[in-house]
Amino acid sequence: ISQSGAKDHPIAWPPPLTSAMARGAVELFDSLAGDYSQLAEDPTCSPSEKEACRHFVSAEEKLNQLDLEGCMGFAEQAADGFKSASLSKGYADSLRLMCLAQGVKADLLMVSEEDKSEEVHSCLDAAERLAQ
Repeated sequence: ISQSGAKDHPIAWPPPLTSAMARGAVELFDSLAGDYSQLAEDPTCSPSEKEACRHFVSAEEKLNQLDLEGCMGFAEQAADGFKSASLSKGYADSLRLMCLAQGVKADLLMVSEEDKSEEVHSCLDAAERLAQ
């Protein structure tokens, strides 16, 4: 025991990230799938708006499954649909979802046994570009 009273063995800090911790980060995301599901059923929405809403719901489902590539694909489709329909809130929510997916992907890469620092930086750069 050291002078501080702690045992003398190294403590990893920050603690290593696990997929459970990544899932926890995903769970902190304010789920909007319910809102967009309702919009997709709204008879006053255009077919393209409904499609963008369905893509958003699919993107969020993929994120919850940690299927980050699937999430990105659906979120990009949702963002494109919302942008073409001039729905800025949906567009912003889709970008936010893509940023989160890139961040979670970077977190998961950091716990890899191999050096994935290039991929981590690539994910974080992509998230930063999306956020601008």
